[in-house]
Amino acid sequence: MLKYPNEKDESDLELAIQELFEQGVDSLSLFGVLGQRVDHLLYTLYLISRYPAKLVIESENETIFSVLKTEWIHSFPGQTLSLIPLGIVEGVTTKGLKWELQNASFGPLYMSLSNVCLQSSFSISFHSGNLLCCLQKENTRIK
Repeated sequence: MLKYPNEKDESDLELAIQELFEQGVDSLSLFGVLGQRVDHLLYTLYLISRYPAKLVIESENETIFSVLKTEWIHSFPGQTLSLIPLGIVEGVTTKGLKWELQNASFGPLYMSLSNVCLQSSFSISFHSGNLLCCLQKENTRIK
């Protein structure tokens, strides 16, 4: 068992993730990490952006992951998703969504909430920044 001081620069979750990656784990699905504290939640969201394609948060209602610069994502028609910028994100383009974006810029006051998948996959691309995708698990319907 590894022991760390209570007063440290990393969260317990971050230390556990680092240890697993050092042991050769390629990717992780994290369950039960959304917790009771907003500060820890925000820290965890930024943490997954440090490990694109390696960390995914799974909750009862959604899957949250850091989007690569260009990516096709499996979905189902009617599935709801949100794109959340972590800072400024430039050149966001989407295909296969009800409200498509073309070279959009995201920031603290602009993001894409509650968009809807039209088919079994959709694409996201962007030029710079860090972008999270929150895919809802329930079978939402296009309105």
